[in-house]
Amino acid sequence: MDAPAVSQQRVTELLTRWSQGDDGALAELTPLVYEEL
Repeated sequence: MDAPAVSQQRVTELLTRWSQGDDGALAELTPLVYEEL
């Protein structure tokens, strides 16, 4: 199985920023995780 293109740490960082009200983090996160779906 291949390693994920996006690190879990990066996803966690973006989710944390988004939960703190940073809408830009969601815009950055969406295409990153969409690639993995």
